Amino acid sequence: MSITVDLSQLKSCSKCPDLCTSRSQVVGWDWVVRDDAITTMACVLRNPGKTEDQRGIPAIGRAGTVMRNILSSVPCSLYITNMVKCYSEDNRPPTATELLNCRGFIDEEIEVVKPGIIVLFGKEAQAMGFKDFSSDRHKIRVDDKGRVWTSTYHPSYAMRVGDQAKGVIGRDVWAALDVYREVHSV
Repeated sequence: MSITVDLSQLKSCSKCPDLCTSRSQVVGWDWVVRDDAITTMACVLRNPGKTEDQRGIPAIGRAGTVMRNILSSVPCSLYITNMVKCYSEDNRPPTATELLNCRGFIDEEIEVVKPGIIVLFGKEAQAMGFKDFSSDRHKIRVDDKGRVWTSTYHPSYAMRVGDQAKGVIGRDVWAALDVYREVHSV
């Protein structure tokens, strides 16, 4: 699978001067394609960590590995991306301005990829402008295009808290999948 989002615009972005100096590259997206997939699940995280910045692939550091392990049995192809495409020094949370500056990229990705399920991992992804999720984690909604949206903990939180949080992430994802199956009669 591939998408046709214009990478040249993304890679030449200089809207956030602090991020331009802290990043080694702009981190795009990654696909995990499954032959038995019933849909594509977009996994939207906060921003790349140091490992992702070095390798140019999202969610391959410690927290990303936790997320990938939790999602390993979900019968969906995974489209993995970040709200903010650049590493920030000391992996600090993105500012509201940085989130806003990258918003157009994530909107374009979602429109091009057309995922059936969108999972927002962590409070920054939840608050990025999807107002329905700014204060209510673990909520599920279906938009007018039939896409199922949910929000859950960031995998780094699960690393700190342990198996209980990992279980909540898994339950949130499977609940969204159940709603998708119901809405689309799959």
